[in-house]
Amino acid sequence: MNTENSDTPVVPLLPVLSSRHRRGKVARLPKAVRDRLNFMLLDGLSYADILEKLGPDGNGINEGNIGEWKSGGYQDWLRDQQRVEALKSRQDFAFDLVCEKDGSQLHQASLQIAATNLCELLVDLDPAALRETMEADPDKYTRLLNAISRLSDGHLRHERHRTQEAERQAALAKAKCPPAKRGISEESLKKAEDRLNLL
Repeated sequence: MNTENSDTPVVPLLPVLSSRHRRGKVARLPKAVRDRLNFMLLDGLSYADILEKLGPDGNGINEGNIGEWKSGGYQDWLRDQQRVEALKSRQDFAFDLVCEKDGSQLHQASLQIAATNLCELLVDLDPAALRETMEADPDKYTRLLNAISRLSDGHLRHERHRTQEAERQAALAKAKCPPAKRGISEESLKKAEDRLNLL
């Protein structure tokens, strides 16, 4: 959920595909070697250059194996990296809000994160599967609507609380400020007396 005044970074996610276990030659390489290979693919290196840079770690694989990996395992890795970055971004955002002086920002951040997660869930779901689930168990649809309603209600209550808190702070500031003195100041009165004494 992206509101106009939101500072929450928006990170589009790649579509969710089946996360089957890969069994190709590249998939059988140690994770550190696969990660190096993935970063080289990300940097746009040719398959021949990748094999050369892997050296002995790439024994037993060829350009065809890398091509197959690029269309499968590498795409899984890209999605994982994107999700990790999105989570880090959200954690940094929440941490920044907690560190600010205004503690009420934490509540707003949690509402925004919950709404964003709900929207991502809806986007990631297959519409046909969602329809089947809703038809099979209509109660789930009601729970989904209730969750959206509670998020909206929470936002409204938070805004009301912020307004009341601002009014309370203004009233406290006004009460601390001494009332302005009316009439002539002591200095002006002294000057007036001195001038009258001269006459």
